[in-house]
Amino acid sequence: MERLAAGQAGTGVGLLDMPITRGEPAAEAGELLVMVGGDVAAFDACKPALHSFASSIFHLGDLGAGQVGKMVNNMILWSCISANFEGFKLAQALGVDLDRLRTALVDSSASNWALQTQIDRFPMPWAEKDMRIVLGEADDLRLSLPLCGVVTEVVKSVKIERGWPTPKLRDG
Repeated sequence: MERLAAGQAGTGVGLLDMPITRGEPAAEAGELLVMVGGDVAAFDACKPALHSFASSIFHLGDLGAGQVGKMVNNMILWSCISANFEGFKLAQALGVDLDRLRTALVDSSASNWALQTQIDRFPMPWAEKDMRIVLGEADDLRLSLPLCGVVTEVVKSVKIERGWPTPKLRDG
């Protein structure tokens, strides 16, 4: 976003970054969530258009803040999916009925969007890419986010176990 903004400097063109979340069902229902970064006046001018497909619209700050919001959303989503997966794997190994457990967990302190929607029952084509973005940003900032490395591996193992495609990341 910074490179795009630099290329537009002095042209009078304002940029906003506006990643969306919640997936295909929310898009079909016009209930996406949009996280926006950039000029407040430009954001305010775009809000009516955003309401045509989003039920939740948030201005997070300067240009690029929307991308950061989406990245953090994805990091937490894949972390929840990983925790859900490993929890259910343990419960199954101990003979607990998973449907009954899920019903109880949705009503418990362990409840999360991924558990409620059962989004983990669908292929997760972007999971590894999303986590690699998080890890790349953390590396650039010299931040240690060890959970993110673990989540990347758990997501990969979920996909492998379920026979879902995993991206080939290197030649060779």
